[in-house]
Amino acid sequence: LADLPDDELEIFLFERHLHDIYYVETSINLPEKFDDFVEELNTKIFPLRKYKTDDVGFPFLRTLAHIYYQNEQLPDEWRKFK
Repeated sequence: LADLPDDELEIFLFERHLHDIYYVETSINLPEKFDDFVEELNTKIFPLRKYKTDDVGFPFLRTLAHIYYQNEQLPDEWRKFK
């Protein structure tokens, strides 16, 4: 997913399920304290993406596309709600 240009990713969001585009990290070592896990997760760097739907004032369309194609929210989208 990190290798995919922003324009292509946004187009794919409105075309299909992204199961063949991205992967889920499965080997996560959980620390003893949940706060330590949250801190580690918050320090992980994800690329900030620039979406055309944001530029024209329709960011909610991406959410609708996620719901319709049953795609998980991408890290750059859910991290703003922490």
